[in-house]
Amino acid sequence: MKEQLLSIVSSVADRGKKINVMREYLQVYVLRTMFEKGHFSQVAFVGGTALRFIFNVPRFSEDLDFSLVSRGGYDFQKILGEIKQSLNDANYSVSFKFKAERTVNTAYLKFPELLHMAELSHRKDQNLTIKVDVDTNPPKGGVLATTLVNKYFPITFTHYDLPSLFAGKLHAIFTRPYVKGRDYFDLVWLLSRNKDLRPNLNLLNNALEQTGNTLRVTSDDWKMKVLEKVESVNWQEVVDDVKRFTEDELFINSMKPEYVRPLLQK
Repeated sequence: MKEQLLSIVSSVADRGKKINVMREYLQVYVLRTMFEKGHFSQVAFVGGTALRFIFNVPRFSEDLDFSLVSRGGYDFQKILGEIKQSLNDANYSVSFKFKAERTVNTAYLKFPELLHMAELSHRKDQNLTIKVDVDTNPPKGGVLATTLVNKYFPITFTHYDLPSLFAGKLHAIFTRPYVKGRDYFDLVWLLSRNKDLRPNLNLLNNALEQTGNTLRVTSDDWKMKVLEKVESVNWQEVVDDVKRFTEDELFINSMKPEYVRPLLQK
């Protein structure tokens, strides 16, 4: 399997995209292992990578995010051990560090040598890293769906539906203490492709309350409140953050406030 990855990466011209493609292939491998071991009965796939894999948002993502949906049989360390074994069986060298004592279980999967083997680093010990997060106490209200995706390998995911994923994205926009361009890229892409998209307001408000934010949104004012955030950000910072992850340069060049405003106006 490692040979397949290196072959795929060798056909990519741009260095930054090579790294994105390499990370994404490994993300899919991790997800395949979780699917084969039955862990999507315990966790739901959420976040930016879920938006990419399931709803074709044209940007790469760095992390794998999940929300716990059933505690029965859930064991974060066991999941990581199975992932490591599966990767070892496919001839990958991988190590991980994890923190399972917090509400959000976090692990960093580290792949040494791959960047060097793909001629992307002079150092043999430079790691390619994938972060895995499982929120063991997610806000209530997420709606589950199941989708078959064939991306390198066929995988069936349990995931949040699009309004629930959109609610998670808006929660990040409302509460993140810094501007993350990828949040705004996803916002613009989703609204430009789904004219009638509405967030899961139950999930969004529960998330805001859980994180101590006093903001509450309704079906009448959510667009206005998102527009206020859009108007307050430096859009050059947005573009600078997201451009190394995007597959659609024409789209990112159109990410200007004057083009975004109509998406959020009634």
